[in-house]
Amino acid sequence: MDKFVYAKTLETPLDRNGKQYTKLTDQDNQAWSIFRSDVTFLVGKSYLFTYTTNEKGFPDIHKITPLVNIFQQKALKEVSNRNDVVKNLSVFFSYAKDLVIADKVKLEEIFSFTEKIYTELNTQADKYLPKEE
Repeated sequence: MDKFVYAKTLETPLDRNGKQYTKLTDQDNQAWSIFRSDVTFLVGKSYLFTYTTNEKGFPDIHKITPLVNIFQQKALKEVSNRNDVVKNLSVFFSYAKDLVIADKVKLEEIFSFTEKIYTELNTQADKYLPKEE
């Protein structure tokens, strides 16, 4: 199978034998453990992973191809950013639902209250850490 992977985060943990490997988290928040590769990974770059799934359900990566197409890079970054927004909104919606259950917010206001929380928290976050363009 092939998968386009946008590197959101990179880590270099140690395996159980004490050897360092690369742990890459992609746009879908899937973690990839890469034990052998001559590719230098960078956050914000895209790669094509060719892999199969082993009997334990883990991916065995056969080939990693760095992608240099700027349009693919930007598209995968947008997918990654959108997934983060959806995840954050679902957390705020869950909080608003709890407030509806507690009779602090009316049911018909649940979506507007969710948006209000989301907007306010983003405004506060932007004060401390402005967005990078």
